[in-house]
Amino acid sequence: MNIIFLSLGRGYYIASLVFGAISVLAILIAVLFYLVPKSKDIRDNAKNYMNKLGKAFFSRNKKYRKRRLMIDDIKSIIDKQDNIKNIINSKYDAIIVGTGLSGTYAALNLDSSLKIAVITKSETLYGMSNSYLAQSGISVQRKDQEEGTNFKDEVINTGSDGNNKIIDDGAVEQMINGSIREIYEMEKKYKIEFSKLVDNPNEYSLNLGAGHAYRRLVNCGKLKIGKTVMEKLHKALEKKEKETEFIKDKGYLNVLKNTYVSDILTNKKNQVIGIVAIANGEPKIMLSSNVIIATGGVGQIYKNSTNATGATGDGIACAFRAGAKPNHMRFVQFHPTCLCDKNTGDFDILIAESLRSDGGRLLDYTGYNGVLDKDKDAPRSRVVEKMIASQGNNKHIYLNISEIDNIEVRWKSMIKNWSKNAILPEEKEKIKKISALPIDRLPVSPFPHYIMGGIKADLNGNAHNDRSNIINGLYVIGESANTGAHGKDRLVGNSLLECIMSGKKCAEHLNNKIKSIDRVATSKLFKVRKIKRRFKQIDTKSSVPLCQNRLSDFEEAIRNKMDEHKNHLLPSKPGSTKDLTRIKEVKKDLEKILRELDDKKLISNNIGTDGIRVYNMAQVALLIVADTLSHHEIYNAQYSA
Repeated sequence: MNIIFLSLGRGYYIASLVFGAISVLAILIAVLFYLVPKSKDIRDNAKNYMNKLGKAFFSRNKKYRKRRLMIDDIKSIIDKQDNIKNIINSKYDAIIVGTGLSGTYAALNLDSSLKIAVITKSETLYGMSNSYLAQSGISVQRKDQEEGTNFKDEVINTGSDGNNKIIDDGAVEQMINGSIREIYEMEKKYKIEFSKLVDNPNEYSLNLGAGHAYRRLVNCGKLKIGKTVMEKLHKALEKKEKETEFIKDKGYLNVLKNTYVSDILTNKKNQVIGIVAIANGEPKIMLSSNVIIATGGVGQIYKNSTNATGATGDGIACAFRAGAKPNHMRFVQFHPTCLCDKNTGDFDILIAESLRSDGGRLLDYTGYNGVLDKDKDAPRSRVVEKMIASQGNNKHIYLNISEIDNIEVRWKSMIKNWSKNAILPEEKEKIKKISALPIDRLPVSPFPHYIMGGIKADLNGNAHNDRSNIINGLYVIGESANTGAHGKDRLVGNSLLECIMSGKKCAEHLNNKIKSIDRVATSKLFKVRKIKRRFKQIDTKSSVPLCQNRLSDFEEAIRNKMDEHKNHLLPSKPGSTKDLTRIKEVKKDLEKILRELDDKKLISNNIGTDGIRVYNMAQVALLIVADTLSHHEIYNAQYSA
């Protein structure tokens, strides 16, 4: 190249030398930046250059996958060399994010020789998850009672779109096969007292669920299956933690409370190497080559829902930012029988559908005409469609439960349980008002309840990326996953069943996987210097903090937009040009919210982890709306998304 420059004149030759010298100098700065981490001056001088050169290893900058959330906070601490050991926590064989049924059951089924971390963002294990709130029961396959139709056929017929593209036979079989055996195992191992027949205490007393042809729902009496099962399993989890607390150099289980996972770390080979989290207000990096996402649903992105307060789609958002593929996010199921305020239409409390199965009757807004008298066994999607069509200009219809056997005693028991679980004064006042309602005219309306979509995962829980390749070490189970077990609609009782079966299957897969790998070779993934380098390659957009008032505005806006979205999906006019245009407007508004959040620092002393939560809500909301628009045929799951 220099010869060419000489032929063109001395000036060009000198220019080439200067250019070459600058390039060499830049390379030296880069090398020094990597090799001399103790030299703060060199790091500071090279930082801007490296930020421009460096490509963020965390994610591909595809649509809606804009950023990692804790970069500003983590980088500012990593720059302080002395604190690096305080940031990087223990290395684990597996990290489980979420302590609902699927996450807890996976933890209990992982081998005791493994080093496991179980993470919850709550200050306690109890009462945080959707699993804890479940009432209807756990559906099981009882071959001795299957006549004319079987459980698998009912699941497929309910969730199919007509050509079975969205429901997977293998996923359905894995969910239901061996289900009754697993219930026996849970009863024996964890001392869970499932309801039994009075005249035959060796047989389970099974309830009839809406959409089921036969009685298949195992319960624990008084519609408290979720609370009973989760309390027993959480006690077992605490026992397992205590038993391994003082055992050094062997397997152990740590339950980490008040820990909010922000992001999943992956390397350039698409392998998981750990997570970023805030533990008791302090940023942490926790290392592991296996991360299980079991964070549940997304109901709190709506103004009203049946979900627990923690159901904000955190795990789905984290996995998405790590490159995982969201699948069929438009399928959000609504629960038909939710008590609501007659005037405002706001959600009050969920009534188990077993009341309707046992003889409860839905009436239109006048309170006199039956809604489903000729279609009592309809699946939820059809029930919701009929309910919305029967509301007229009102925000509710009615449920009459007065004709159910022994309903007075049963209703008083439900009121008592609700009052017992009510904590806030406004909750207690709400239950008091409900207790005064006439049981032949209970105001009900459908509300968001369960997402059938989620992160695309196979039968072992392996998360897939946009190219359908496995993200090595990333697992998604329970409601956060989309394996094809439900399709576009879910039968009553199948949510808890899926959590149990997917949690156990994922644990068994990991037990075999970790035993067969070379842990010494795997530990090379976790070099501190390499992790520091990659954090320094990330170019942060802004360090402008987000104030609490503005954060609340964003949260309210997201929920309002999602309510607009569901209101434009009325079954009477699915896919109309007018409504699709409005949904596009909702999408644009959510994109704007996400862009504004992208330009803010989401973690500070003023707002704690609330910034992460609201960002996740915006991201998941946008995924649902975008998926709705990507399909010309709008299915009827919510009514429908």
